[in-house]
Amino acid sequence: MVQHGFSYVVCLAALLACSLSPVCAGDETKKWPSSLDAAVSSLVAELSDKSIKTLCQTKKQDLIWYHFGWGTYIRNSFGLWGGNEGLLRSACGGKSCHPDDASMIIIEHVWENLQEKRCAQ
Repeated sequence: MVQHGFSYVVCLAALLACSLSPVCAGDETKKWPSSLDAAVSSLVAELSDKSIKTLCQTKKQDLIWYHFGWGTYIRNSFGLWGGNEGLLRSACGGKSCHPDDASMIIIEHVWENLQEKRCAQ
């Protein structure tokens, strides 16, 4: 029984390590947006009407509430933890920054995009 549990832990650790590595990601890195504009466009295109309505009703200072759910999705899906330096630099004004900061900047830009183009309708 102990050996089975150990094998499970080793297998799980290997999968986790591989999932965090750009080498194991395969074609995933090719799907990462490399600029703030590309990330915003991609996210806006994915939003449902209900999500757009919710974001339109959200005050800018309340966007922090999206840090753990939507922000985590952005950090993981766009490679902010996996070496997407192009997007990190684009989001943070030309310098590399922490993935948490970059994801919040992206969320704010999605919100601003919606405020300008969709919320007033």
